[in-house]
Amino acid sequence: MHRYRDLFSPRYWQKKQRAAPAIEYDANSS
Repeated sequence: MHRYRDLFSPRYWQKKQRAAPAIEYDANSS
């Protein structure tokens, strides 16, 4: 669940731009 906090972190997205789609799927799955 702590991943949700990262979703709102601009720096996190800059590093995980490629993983964005995967993270969204993971968040919806949880």
